[in-house]
Amino acid sequence: MPAAQAEVLQRSLGEIGDVDKFIVDELGYSSKEELYSFLAAEQIDSVALAIHQMNKGNAFIIGDMTGVGKGRQGAALIRYGVRQGKCPIYFTQKPTLFTDNYRDLADIGSSELRPFIIASNPKDANIVDANGNVVHKLPSKKEQERVFNYIMQNGKLPEEYDYVLTTYDQIKNGTADYTQNEDGTWNTEARKLPKKSKGYTTADYNGQMRRDALARLAMGISPGKGNIAILDESHTVGGDSGCGRYMQMLTSGAYGVTFLSATFAKRADNMPIYAQRTAISEAGVKANELIEAIAKGGVTLQEIMSKQLVE
Repeated sequence: MPAAQAEVLQRSLGEIGDVDKFIVDELGYSSKEELYSFLAAEQIDSVALAIHQMNKGNAFIIGDMTGVGKGRQGAALIRYGVRQGKCPIYFTQKPTLFTDNYRDLADIGSSELRPFIIASNPKDANIVDANGNVVHKLPSKKEQERVFNYIMQNGKLPEEYDYVLTTYDQIKNGTADYTQNEDGTWNTEARKLPKKSKGYTTADYNGQMRRDALARLAMGISPGKGNIAILDESHTVGGDSGCGRYMQMLTSGAYGVTFLSATFAKRADNMPIYAQRTAISEAGVKANELIEAIAKGGVTLQEIMSKQLVE
């Protein structure tokens, strides 16, 4: 990483102290030697920093380049959340990556964790082990409805499940839209339909049911008692769209949030989702103003922001 970022990163790691011991304790490993068999040095550092921020109620961006192993870092954060008594929500790009998530969990000694899978196509969503055996299936529609109702009533998953595994496509449709007030709170209003529209579709109603359940799970039973959200390939859900605003609302209410993306700042309109819980919020800049400023500031401003985010 750039020298300027490395300097401030060392100070952040210094706040934690013995980083390896911190991760051994947070992830429940027996020793540092066991930890080293599961995570590489750079993975340990970023997982420690993400947990350190979530323990303070903040969000964190893991922006490692492709190949460093963000999937295994995401798996480590699922393990951390479950050990904290939380119900982690893991979003990823496509259902074919669900099996990768399972294998990452297996690779860090957590293959026993049970996902509640939210997807549409069993062929893509079923999870298989290294031998091709199906280890987790997409729940039936009846089971999904039962779990959604349980979440809405209790703000957590039923005991049969440890975490949620889903994709951004599952919350793309809905009957509601979301707007943010000056004080940071959110309004949920019926989405306005085009004049010639015949009304909401079945996909809209089903999408809203999923949106409501996931938002309820993120926020938990009461303020401060929410769950953690992990957004793999988080640049996918940036932008000023209905889905983008929904995710801004969800992440603002979660207990803790970690974003995983090698290209998190790919476009200026990706940035508002990070502004909810990271230090960007301290700038007091509205979402549309933030997009405009980054577009005008270009690479120079992005470099300054990156350094300050690390700090």
